[in-house]
Amino acid sequence: MEEELYDENLSMKEKRGKTLPVLVVLSFIYIAFSFGSILIQMVNGPMSDEEIEQQEYEMLQAYNDETPAFAKKVMEESIEMLEKTQESFWLMNGLSVVTFVVGFFAVYLMFKLKKVGYYMYIAYSLIPLIMSFALFSGYTIALLGIAFGAAISILFIILYGVQLKRMS
Repeated sequence: MEEELYDENLSMKEKRGKTLPVLVVLSFIYIAFSFGSILIQMVNGPMSDEEIEQQEYEMLQAYNDETPAFAKKVMEESIEMLEKTQESFWLMNGLSVVTFVVGFFAVYLMFKLKKVGYYMYIAYSLIPLIMSFALFSGYTIALLGIAFGAAISILFIILYGVQLKRMS
């Protein structure tokens, strides 16, 4: 019986190939760190009005007559984004928790060679981009972050997509 289990595991290992386990490990590491970060934020709760004012004050300290217009715009946008983030703190973090749970199960299913995991992974990748775009689409610095996130998401969607032939 042990030989049968060993052969079954060997077969699964062969089916996964070398790339899929690497992608899974990278995804699990990212999800674990991100999930932990979100949980810490939720435990600490939203910033108080005083903390927000302090951060705004610190950002504005960098202003002077020689500050380039683009830098001023970025600082102003950062302050507005900070306020928006605090207004929707629980919604954003709650959705993030749900998203990371979906991502974890998606990656787990792909590791178990289930195609449905790939489609869940696409949803997991798109939800934060859509959420960020909906909240921060008018801000240049946010759009750069969204574009970077989209590039990474697309890369992993393609890399996992290449592995679809291994999944049933």
